Amino acid sequence: MMKLISLHFISPVELDTVFTSFLVENNIILVIAIQTLALSLVLRSVKVFTIELGLLILYFFIQTPVTNPVYILLVLVQILLVVFTFYRFKKAIDTVYQRQLEKTHQMPRKITSNGYNGSRSSFL
Repeated sequence: MMKLISLHFISPVELDTVFTSFLVENNIILVIAIQTLALSLVLRSVKVFTIELGLLILYFFIQTPVTNPVYILLVLVQILLVVFTFYRFKKAIDTVYQRQLEKTHQMPRKITSNGYNGSRSSFL
């Protein structure tokens, strides 16, 4: 007896990827993640960029976000990372402003003392 083998091809038009459901259901997390990625580039931090990119990729792999406790943990880690990144961004702005005041002799030297110009490779 001959068996018939049927091949099913999935049309890319009919396939609902996790990315589209993520965009619809959790758009605020995506916006926050993109902002954190951008701030990590501004702060020149490879560590924060890698962590944020990993979190973003993990969001796309989780199928049931509401019932999955890992998703809740990822959201909490995302919130902590955003708060930390914004705090370090504010400190970077303050440091640059303080350095500018010192270089124009409007404040006593603290950051630029002993010939150090105050430059950094990363603010994190």
